[in-house]
Amino acid sequence: MVGGETYTANATIQLPGIQPFEITIRELSKFSYTGQTFNSQPVTLEIGTVPVPEQTVKIKISGKTLGELDSDSIQQLKSFNYLKNDNPLNLKLRSISENGTQAFVLGESPNGNLLKINKINFYDFSTQVFDDKDYRQVTIEMPPTKTRDAVFLNGEPLGVLHFKKDKEALRELGILNVGKLTKVQATLQSNFSTTHVKIDPSTVEYPAVWTKESQAFGTQQSVNQGQQVMIEKAAPILQKIKERPTILFASAEDKMLGITQLAVDNHKVQAVTKWLTAQNVVYSQVPPEDVVPEAKKGLAVFNLVSSSIPSITLESMTKKFGAVIESTTEYQQFVNSLPTRPQFLKPPELPTLPLDEKVLEPRTEPKTLIKPSNSINDRVVKTEFNSVENRPVVTSEHLQNWYNVADKLGKSEQYKQRISEIAADFQSGQQLSQKALAAMNQDTEEHHRLGRLTQIAQKISPVLGESTEDGSIQVKGKIYDIFLNSDRKDLIISQKNGDVVLGVQSGKVQTNKVSPQVIQTFEQANRKIDQALLKAKEEGMQL
Repeated sequence: MVGGETYTANATIQLPGIQPFEITIRELSKFSYTGQTFNSQPVTLEIGTVPVPEQTVKIKISGKTLGELDSDSIQQLKSFNYLKNDNPLNLKLRSISENGTQAFVLGESPNGNLLKINKINFYDFSTQVFDDKDYRQVTIEMPPTKTRDAVFLNGEPLGVLHFKKDKEALRELGILNVGKLTKVQATLQSNFSTTHVKIDPSTVEYPAVWTKESQAFGTQQSVNQGQQVMIEKAAPILQKIKERPTILFASAEDKMLGITQLAVDNHKVQAVTKWLTAQNVVYSQVPPEDVVPEAKKGLAVFNLVSSSIPSITLESMTKKFGAVIESTTEYQQFVNSLPTRPQFLKPPELPTLPLDEKVLEPRTEPKTLIKPSNSINDRVVKTEFNSVENRPVVTSEHLQNWYNVADKLGKSEQYKQRISEIAADFQSGQQLSQKALAAMNQDTEEHHRLGRLTQIAQKISPVLGESTEDGSIQVKGKIYDIFLNSDRKDLIISQKNGDVVLGVQSGKVQTNKVSPQVIQTFEQANRKIDQALLKAKEEGMQL
């Protein structure tokens, strides 16, 4: 038994002072080390967001595209240092397969070397059959470079990063930087996608007479009925024992985009989606292939729009599930500490809506005014709604968050100093005034609105805009222009006359002239893009 082809590898990175952690490197077959196997080898990797060449090398005939050079043929030309743009080749072309996506041509050189050219039916010679008697001249077209989160080994591209969690961890440690390669020590292990098994035919024995199982046991059912009944009865108990915790997580980048991640037991996805809908929370479920570590542990991940979560709902969630984790490392350690979920465990049937659990009860925001109560208990002031049993709680943490929000909104130093004075009075036992409470709620809502606007801008910019060399995205719209650099946490939304509507630098608001009309315009653009993508997806499925 020997390993076959490898398309991915795991790199265990070792840095002084922290626990070793693992990242996944993908697309190995497209770069310089295709076909090479790594068995826990210590290596020095270079990681960064830098331009790397696309691996689609094309073959041209008189300026028209014949097809794409096969990866083995690319390596063959590389070994002769001949893989360069516009280099000529003398080949006899012969069509081998002419149908469908697998159509390809073999090109024979004067030295007898063979090159395989794929995807003939996708380009200019799709209807032509080749059977050359003489050599013809073709040229090599090298692909343009593209900025990607790449991993290099010995100065050559090894592969690319794909998973969001890997990129965030590397950015947090200062390893993944735009336009710069950072060296790290790591252990590299290939992941085999196929395995070749050789069997000695002389060792294989077959029965003289073949008997069907149903004939041997007199029944079509091969599963022990008693065991099956016990398994079904024990499933709810086993599920409760193996139930996964619910985790709230928001990295620094998530906060800037106004997103909170919710990781839940993947057997509860239906119940959770219905509850989120009942709470009017804007959400989207992350595909399992984008969150492989969580999926292996039996977790499903949702992206929640933070500004759409009612404050009372968020408070209830944090009380039941714990505070929102803000450290990427802490979150990954938590997920890794969970046992891998057995695949055979059958989830029990869940109720349609988890309304019996108080924390998941939909709550209607009352319209009556908030009046502060007269009771103070250990740095906590309770405020209650008139004739309502729900009692939101204001704590020192709320005031600290208010100060942080004011700082991000670009409030003046005098304004932030006043918040500090209110917090000091609160610590000494004074209750929060109506005016201060209203100001805190107003700043929080404004921060949520800007977070929503930032989220939409970050979503639509890659669709409508163009990337620059430094990784920024520029959008030229009919009403507004957008400049976005997610790595630097910079965002500028301006009108066509140059007036800045929203300016954010390093995650802090510098200019804020956002009106309801601006929000409405961006929401409409967001809906149109969603509708266009849905239509394209449906048409693609019909094809």
